[in-house]
Amino acid sequence: MKTDSIVLTAFILLLLIFVVSISPSGNPQKSGISNSGIAYSNSIIVFDNAALTNVTNKINWGTLYPGTTAFYDIWIKNVVQSDVILQLKTAGWRPENASNYLFLTWNTTLQTKLAPGTVGHYQLRLDCSPSIRGISGFSFNVTLT
Repeated sequence: MKTDSIVLTAFILLLLIFVVSISPSGNPQKSGISNSGIAYSNSIIVFDNAALTNVTNKINWGTLYPGTTAFYDIWIKNVVQSDVILQLKTAGWRPENASNYLFLTWNTTLQTKLAPGTVGHYQLRLDCSPSIRGISGFSFNVTLT
């Protein structure tokens, strides 16, 4: 009985590895597993939950395939006594050409004003180009100012 359980567990693990490694087109072209860092000014705090209990400085985008999109929700709190204009920027792409195939946007205007003490909920969106090739992993930094 114990041997059957071990064999079944090993089979499930192999199946999961196979599913993660194969793109929807059936080609073994994995476009990446990534963590990107979040840097932000001392006038805001970034959380990864609505209860504002988990301060975050990393995003795990998971596995992206050509033509797919990943989403990540964040909550930003203004902790100073004046309005903060939020801007989203990226830098430090690894490999450098990853920025030609991966595009980060969010569900707000280019410059969003956040009043003192208020919290805004935003969704980051990472699009992976259908034409991505030759990238097996990536990382980049997100800067919120």
